[in-house]
Amino acid sequence: MDFTTKTAHVIGNENASGDVSIPRSIKYQTHDFIVKSLKKESFMHLKTIKSVIFPSDSEVVSIEKDAFTDSSLEYLFISSSISELQDGWCRETPNLNEIRIAPNNTIFIYLNNMMILGKVDIKEDDYNKLIFINRNTENVLIPSFITCIAQYSFSNCLIEKISIPPNITNIGEGAFYNCINLKEVEFHPDSKLSYLEKLTFLKTSIKQICLPTTITLL
Repeated sequence: MDFTTKTAHVIGNENASGDVSIPRSIKYQTHDFIVKSLKKESFMHLKTIKSVIFPSDSEVVSIEKDAFTDSSLEYLFISSSISELQDGWCRETPNLNEIRIAPNNTIFIYLNNMMILGKVDIKEDDYNKLIFINRNTENVLIPSFITCIAQYSFSNCLIEKISIPPNITNIGEGAFYNCINLKEVEFHPDSKLSYLEKLTFLKTSIKQICLPTTITLL
């Protein structure tokens, strides 16, 4: 808690279980502290949680890195106030198959009840960053307008094959980490891919891959 700004942050709770509701504020002594974020590793390794939701008047703005890593989370509601899902926030969440995003959230959308899309530049209107895919997804077509695949966005998915469209320039760390059924990756002949970060295809079933000549950093 910050007594100067009267703000608070979720830092962890080993006893959390079932459906977890993040309050708009908490009272300490005579003061109300507005909850502003889920801090790094706040629900990491928790095998007892089912869902995390926020009230309609929530002021949480950020879900930080590894907030739900290796947890049993199945459902997440993203309130209108949330503007940041830090890289790796959803790493190793094999049961996360249902998302709801508040209609008035202008930063993220939930496309086809399957994937969270965000913006490479929040000042722009384009939802061109793929942030998350439901973990029970077996077949997916990445939209042609996507330019970036975020860290651990596909982690633990059930996909067997993926085609990378030409406009994607960056695939983030661990994007396909632990997709144990993934056997085949195809890159478009006109691929603009420049960056392929570490752990991208770790713990997959890929035996052979042909990378685009446009890559400048592995």
